[in-house]
Formats: sequence, structure tokens, C-alpha cells
Amino acid sequence: MRFGWVCAVALLGAAQLAGAEGRVVPALRYASREYGVSGSYVKHKDSEGKGISDLTVLGHWGLTSGWGPQLEAEGGYGRHTVDALDSTGQSYSIAANLLMNYSASERFGVFAMIGYGYIKDRADRTVGKVENSTSHGRRFFQYGGGLKWLLVPNVALRVDYRHQTGISVKGGNAQEDRELVLFGIAVFQ
Repeated sequence: MRFGWVCAVALLGAAQLAGAEGRVVPALRYASREYGVSGSYVKHKDSEGKGISDLTVLGHWGLTSGWGPQLEAEGGYGRHTVDALDSTGQSYSIAANLLMNYSASERFGVFAMIGYGYIKDRADRTVGKVENSTSHGRRFFQYGGGLKWLLVPNVALRVDYRHQTGISVKGGNAQEDRELVLFGIAVFQ
């Protein structure tokens, strides 16, 4: 709950910053910068009936030409819980992405994305009264696409689909794949 308030305050701050500079972007193709917050939450049961939940929140900042190429820096936080095992995990990530935007109209655009980054994972597991913590890092490559829909001047709904392939930094070539669907808000200047 606390983290949700932090995201809401950050989004309001970005909107205020956009308004303070006095530049209104009436259409996606005129933007030169993009700020935003995106997230996903999934709760399901695995094949053994254990409850699993995943929360992912990403913040991004990009330089764009409105349509065409966009360079984007991204930072993220993730939380993973397995109920039956009393196991929780957290991850922090940083990535650099290249987006190729295409504005189909004044208020609607689609994009393709590739990126490269680093994730640091930490997992805590309790067995009886014994707590066990592990930590590891991995590099990842991601690709995907999505859409941006300008709701009001300067603010758009952003939907991303991403496929990430990560390789552990230590311990051989353990490969981890995951797919994300993210919903968020983007502010344009």
C-alpha cells in the first residue's frame, strides 16, 4: 500500500513538472521527452496449487522525436511471493531501451522495443524457525512492443508487452525467461 502512494505522488510530480514548463503537447508526434510509471500485478496458482503473486513497477524516462526512434532509461522494482513455501523475493532492475514509435493518429501510437539491462534478485525463505536468504544478479535482454493513447494533452495511457531473457552473472549459464504485460501512465513534453 505504501508503495502505491509513492507511485501516485511521483506521477503527480511528473504532471506538475510538465505543466510548470508551460509546454502543452497536443499530439504524440510533437513530444521531445516522455516520463512515466508502469506496473503489473499477477496472482495465480501454480501446477501444485501453491498461491503465487508477482508485482512489477517500472519508471521510465526517454528522449523522443514523437515518432521514430526513442532512447529510454528505465528503473524497476519487483516483488514475488509463494504462499505455501513462505517465500518472498525482491528485485531491482535498470535498463536502457530503444523504442521505434509510429503515430497512427494525433492521439494514438504504437511502438516496438528492444533493451538491455541488469536485475539484482534477493529471495528470503523461512523453513520452521530457520530463515534463508539468497541473492544473485543477472543481465537480461528484452524485446516487445505496445501502444500509447493520449487521453488529455500531455498524458497518455501506455501498455507494454515484454519478453525478457536473463543470464546469471555468477554460476554458469542459468537462463531465466519471463513475459510481462505492463499498464501505465506517460507524461509528454
